[in-house]
Amino acid sequence: CGKNRLVSLNRKQTLEIGYHSALVGTDAACIEFSHDGMASYLAFLKPAVGAGKWVPKSQIRTLKRKACLSKNSPVVAYRTSGKDFSALLCSYGQNVVLRTQNFGFSTASEPQVTSKVENEEVVDVLNEISGNLESDLTVKECNKKLQELLFQEKNFRKAFDLFDSMQEKDGISPDVETFESILPASINNKERFISMYDMVKSNKMYSHRLQSSTIKGLAKNQEVEKAIAEYEHGLAQGLSLSAGIQLMLFSSCVKAGNHKQAFRIYESFRQEYTVHSRMYADLVRVCGRAGDWEKAEYVFEQMHENDNVPDLYTCNDLLRGYSAGGRWENSLKLFNEMVANGLSPDTVTFIYVLNAFKNNRSLDWDKAHSVFDQMPSYGLKPNSTCYGILMQIYGACGEWDPVVILMQESASAGIILEERTLQRTIAACENGNIPNSRKFLMEMWIESKEMQDNKES
Repeated sequence: CGKNRLVSLNRKQTLEIGYHSALVGTDAACIEFSHDGMASYLAFLKPAVGAGKWVPKSQIRTLKRKACLSKNSPVVAYRTSGKDFSALLCSYGQNVVLRTQNFGFSTASEPQVTSKVENEEVVDVLNEISGNLESDLTVKECNKKLQELLFQEKNFRKAFDLFDSMQEKDGISPDVETFESILPASINNKERFISMYDMVKSNKMYSHRLQSSTIKGLAKNQEVEKAIAEYEHGLAQGLSLSAGIQLMLFSSCVKAGNHKQAFRIYESFRQEYTVHSRMYADLVRVCGRAGDWEKAEYVFEQMHENDNVPDLYTCNDLLRGYSAGGRWENSLKLFNEMVANGLSPDTVTFIYVLNAFKNNRSLDWDKAHSVFDQMPSYGLKPNSTCYGILMQIYGACGEWDPVVILMQESASAGIILEERTLQRTIAACENGNIPNSRKFLMEMWIESKEMQDNKES
């Protein structure tokens, strides 16, 4: 731009210089904004024109022509250099240097700066302007630029850089509109999202759009308790969440094992949207694992009513709930329905059905044994767990002879009870008041282990 006419400032400083140029009636001041290859211009032509406006790159030549810069008009260029912003102004009016910092030029290209601040009045005016000038306009312009970067250019990195620079400037604070744009873009970066979420909470910002993004981000990042709290707050404010956000929140509750909240979201969701088989299956699973067989059964029945056929895994999840609640009648009924509908039970199915008998302390050991005997007809071999559960059912009822027979049968099949299963079987027999059960079971277990070791050797 001519000898001693090189300037490099941060954006706030360029606004100050440009606005002051307009105030004092300078012919024109053209501010070039360049950041990582992005070029825009801010023009300050006359006081009547007002403060700077963003000018598209396509209009740069037109702007330069209209500016009609005279030889004494300052030209200000804004550039970034690593982490530092430089502020170096050469030849303002009568070669007045307003601010100087290390720009980081190489020795060969470093400009010779000999002028010093001689016009304190100019500096005072600029400092006064910087305190109260156009903070609202700057926030609006930043929000507009954020939206362009996020939704048009899809340049998230530059959008985050712009957001960070807004926080560093005095008198400029991101508002609700800012977070409505930037918060959804940060969802995939948990650290950044939580940081922004904390800013939203500390500044008590709220809008339906912002709340929806908050719930979505917290749910996706598995901050389930916070997501639920925001969900409750949103409902109190009359917020209506989209199907996608509700499903994401539901999935987070399922992953966290929070079956009560998952059930609540399900009940809200089905009032507005169609429930698909995956949602039914997930809810049956989380309720079954929590042992809440009543909710699991309720959802399972609704699944049937809406023509969604449950698969083997969903049936097993409900059986798990029945098992935890000792609901052997329900388990047996579902087992028979599965078989009638052409579903082939697996080993897990039999374990849950047998466990329901055990947890109920039922005296109907013959029905439990009848289920156990069906395993070979489905190509399944009873494992250590199946034998152990059935022995525990007999032992708890004080039936010693079947325990001995099952122990011998499992040993003959080469199946040795796991130590944990053995201890549970001993405890069940002792609860069934079978004398010397610990001694005899330990002896049979040791003998069966030795037999197995001899076969292997």
